Amino acid sequence: MARVHQASPRHGGVAVCGARAAARKPMKARGSKTAQLKRHNAPAAVRRRETKIARLTRELSEALKQQAATADVLKVISRSTFDLQTVLDVLVESAARLCDADMAAIVRQKGSTYQHAATYGMPPKFDAFMAGRPISLGRETVTGRAVYEGKTIHIPDVLADPDYAMTDTQRVGGYRAIIGVPLLRDGHPMGVIVLMRRAPRPFTDQQIELVKTFADQGVIAIENVRLFDEVQARTRELSQSVEELRALGEVSQTVNSTLDLETVLSAIVSNAVQLSGTEAGTIYVFDEAPREFQLRANYGMSGSLIDAVESQRAEISKAVALAIERRQPIQTPI
Repeated sequence: MARVHQASPRHGGVAVCGARAAARKPMKARGSKTAQLKRHNAPAAVRRRETKIARLTRELSEALKQQAATADVLKVISRSTFDLQTVLDVLVESAARLCDADMAAIVRQKGSTYQHAATYGMPPKFDAFMAGRPISLGRETVTGRAVYEGKTIHIPDVLADPDYAMTDTQRVGGYRAIIGVPLLRDGHPMGVIVLMRRAPRPFTDQQIELVKTFADQGVIAIENVRLFDEVQARTRELSQSVEELRALGEVSQTVNSTLDLETVLSAIVSNAVQLSGTEAGTIYVFDEAPREFQLRANYGMSGSLIDAVESQRAEISKAVALAIERRQPIQTPI
């Protein structure tokens, strides 16, 4: 309590004096409440920052691992351009490891069904079971859905999916979560990457995107091999054509350079055997006098075999008899 003295001017010649008491509240320090709140919230803010930093660090680490694995796959593809099996094996293993899957497979079409072309993490019993069980196309399988719909199929728990009907496969494999990503070339399926987990735990969006990346690499590898095989086949065809032209030229030159029938027939049969990829060949000529075909030229035959053939008549040989009867080339199994 503070006392305040106050003097007033005279009023009607009388001086008035008095006293007034006033109470003042003590002043509080400004910002004290804000400071207390900051001190109270500081640990929570630090924890949030630490949690965020840990999450970003974990995501960065996963991204670096995925990038390194993708680079490794690309190296394998570049080194094994025409070894498709090696590429598929690396793809399926990398996809399983990076996506935390227990088992994985790459499924490719064989006839009207699909079969495993590469596997990873499958127990021998399950692998043998799937080797003898073609996968039909339909909603009862993740492969069938991925092929028909042309998109990723994700089933967090196959036991809770009413359309999934591969119960015998599930019992043998023991998986619960499954994902199927189609290998698409111009919208057409070339196969499916399938990843499985024994626990009913769904795959994350990031993992699904990574599997799609591996599926794209699988398409590139399959297409490279297909193109290589086509080039090789065309090269063989051209080489065969060149050889045929060379052989025809050699026979024509022989015919034009000699009147010796034996020489001409020998040139013909030797070139025919070499071009056809067979081991031996003969030429029979019809003899008017005895009215039968006789051996006149051969290639690649031993002396004893020639003696045996010469002692036989033409009709004994099934191939020769059929060719004479039908007047066209005949190929018969041994």
